[in-house]
Amino acid sequence: MSAPSERDVQALARRIAEAGGEEKTRLFRGTWWSDQLLAWAMAKGEFKTQLFRFVDVFPGCRDDDDVMRHMQEYFGQGSTPAPLRLGLGVGGKVPFGAGVSAATARRNIHRMARQFIAGQNAAEALPRLEELWQAGQASTVDLLGEKTLTPAEADRYSQRVGEVLERLAGATAVWPGDPLLEADPWGPVPRVNISVKATALAPRFGPLTRAEGLEEARSRLRPLLLRAREVPATIHIDTEHDDVKDLTFELVRALGEEFPGGPALGCVVQAYRKDSYTDLRDLVAWSKGALQIPLQIRLVKGAYWDYETVVAKAEGWPVPVFEEKAQTDANYERCVRHLIEHAGAVRPAFASHNLRSLAYGVAAARAAGLPDGAVEFQMLYGMAGPVPAALRSLGQRVRIYAPVGELVPGMAYLVRRLLENTSNESFLRHRHVERKELRELVRPPRV
Repeated sequence: MSAPSERDVQALARRIAEAGGEEKTRLFRGTWWSDQLLAWAMAKGEFKTQLFRFVDVFPGCRDDDDVMRHMQEYFGQGSTPAPLRLGLGVGGKVPFGAGVSAATARRNIHRMARQFIAGQNAAEALPRLEELWQAGQASTVDLLGEKTLTPAEADRYSQRVGEVLERLAGATAVWPGDPLLEADPWGPVPRVNISVKATALAPRFGPLTRAEGLEEARSRLRPLLLRAREVPATIHIDTEHDDVKDLTFELVRALGEEFPGGPALGCVVQAYRKDSYTDLRDLVAWSKGALQIPLQIRLVKGAYWDYETVVAKAEGWPVPVFEEKAQTDANYERCVRHLIEHAGAVRPAFASHNLRSLAYGVAAARAAGLPDGAVEFQMLYGMAGPVPAALRSLGQRVRIYAPVGELVPGMAYLVRRLLENTSNESFLRHRHVERKELRELVRPPRV
């Protein structure tokens, strides 16, 4: 399809900003402490590196003395802001101001994590998910957990998925009806939606052990899919690093061929990848020919840019992702148009916090004659809260990506979110921290 009117895109971006009170809202709804740390991280690159390294190792600290030792090692240098250095010089204190204990620092880091994580388990997360539903926003629960190393770890992960599936099935059944969230032009949309990672389901899920890893993941997913078909629920397979991208799509196809009539399946296409448009076209064509329930494709920009770039350059490989943000943004819009053109063969879901990208999705769907609510807009739990409400007020279906899990497996997720939000190229940073003009931020990508 042709691109939507640029005038419409710009006007919708302004409407989303105005409807959500975006001019007045803060980037995060955390404590002064966490807001201040993130502000320092955005201003000082070296301090940001040290802060994120500390956050990453923090769960391994055994006691308050261990916390203090790590504080001294990570923050006892010139890049540390003066208030933190002052705290380091106070015996028995930690670098968050004189008189603050290591226990307080520990509590505040937990608060920072909880800003982006809906709960440590399903029971803790359910009240927050119900609040979202009452506010007109669906959710997808992401079971936190990175790559597993043993079959026992993978078994525990799949067991957790099953437990969350049962919890959600019972809880969501009594939630009030919401036609916008529960149907699109192609049929019912399940209330229950769970996102899982293939590498957490199979330790050998990788290119060198392709066949074994694929079968391991399928065997652990099979009973979950059978139950999801009964609930009903959507099972979404997240796309991760470059080395398992092709295998993840192979897994999605294998599951679809085994369960063509449901449950509803989903996968992720990362627009920062140079091959994403080709992958997208292939998935659309496959879904049209193989599935009775359209595959939901969540279009994201991508969460592993730093990792993919560093690894590729270190190994002397071609970099698999676009190295300029404008290229990613332009490719995202190209992918949006393809998904809109083939809506019905797939269920498009546009995941972003960039107001232009969101407005582009709305404008493209309307230009194609799709009714409001035909496509879905997805955002991360704990970030820029007014925007989902603004989209809902414009008649759009919204889903919040809500991670659930304990602090240790949540650290990798937390660091990714912090990296994204403090990046020099982050839309949220440009808008909420640097206070750039909206008209500048919603211009077409310059490539």
